[in-house]
Amino acid sequence: MLAKHAGMSQSSFHDHFKAVTGFSPARYQKDFRLLEARRLICGTDMPISTVAFAIGYKSPAQLSRDYARKFGRAPREDRKPRQINSATGTQGRTTSATPHLITET
Repeated sequence: MLAKHAGMSQSSFHDHFKAVTGFSPARYQKDFRLLEARRLICGTDMPISTVAFAIGYKSPAQLSRDYARKFGRAPREDRKPRQINSATGTQGRTTSATPHLITET
């Protein structure tokens, strides 16, 4: 779809994309999703299964496998304990978030 939008053949688009980014389009998209997953896992209390579906994974298990391959640890290991802010009495992490949905095009 991106190749068509750019007015290029798929192979030409793939070659140009990889030359510019160093990654294939599929790899770039996967890494982008995993970075968004890490942001949501570390910065919110969203369940990991919700994060998986919100960023476009079909299963939490697949997210966990890919996440561990990229970051060297399971998503649950990146969950930081909540910290209470002594000045405000509030917890240091967001309790909910509206994820930016990533869909395949």
